[in-house]
Amino acid sequence: MATDVQPKTKRSRTSSSSKLSRSSAGSRRKQDVHAKKITVCLALFLFSFFSATLLSFLVTAPIKPPYDILTLQLNPHDHCPSIAQDAATKMDVRESLQRDSWYFVPAYALLFVALGLAVFSSRQPLWVYGLGIVLLAIFAAGSDLLENHYLESCIDGNYIAAGLARRWSLSKWEFLSFATVAAAPPFLARSDWTQKIGYVLAAPGIPGLLLVVPLDFAYRIVHYVLLPLFGLGLGLMALTFVYDLMNLSSQRAHWQ
Repeated sequence: MATDVQPKTKRSRTSSSSKLSRSSAGSRRKQDVHAKKITVCLALFLFSFFSATLLSFLVTAPIKPPYDILTLQLNPHDHCPSIAQDAATKMDVRESLQRDSWYFVPAYALLFVALGLAVFSSRQPLWVYGLGIVLLAIFAAGSDLLENHYLESCIDGNYIAAGLARRWSLSKWEFLSFATVAAAPPFLARSDWTQKIGYVLAAPGIPGLLLVVPLDFAYRIVHYVLLPLFGLGLGLMALTFVYDLMNLSSQRAHWQ
């Protein structure tokens, strides 16, 4: 009887060891796939970040003082009539709006979508914020396209469209503010120096809410508060993402 028990024991040990090896191999494959997903999302974010930065200069380049694209977006009632009467400026503004719609809007939308996908793909319990970032980025891009449409109509002489252009412009900045805030929790959950990025990303929430207030200080909020915060937050994220791509241990610590 003793001789019958030994083979069964050996077979059970062999089967259990084979199961452990298969499970460990499966977990390693899942980790490799997850690491590749994060790498693609971070690389896509960096590509979109540098593309959007360059394209922002392309959008604003044609417009000459005293006009600028941000003033036109947030105060179309004051500037559309004078632009409509100046053929050269009207052509420059139209060209800028078309470049914005065709190049810059898709670039920054892809930037936030890549960020949202990275957060969504992470194994942290904060993945749900990635979905919020993606949806808010889509809403912001749609608002921007509608804003450009009504601005073109406004400079063509339809001054009634100025109110709609301003409304969609405010919606765009609000959605971008909230998308940036939605990116803050994954950074705030960290324990190293990148946690401070979360506080920078959370800061646009207050000025974003102030844009809802029907007062005439939207230009100052966007120009002096939101744009610097966006630049600082996105720039810091780009730096830490470069480090994550170059250092596998940093990527694992931040995204697994």
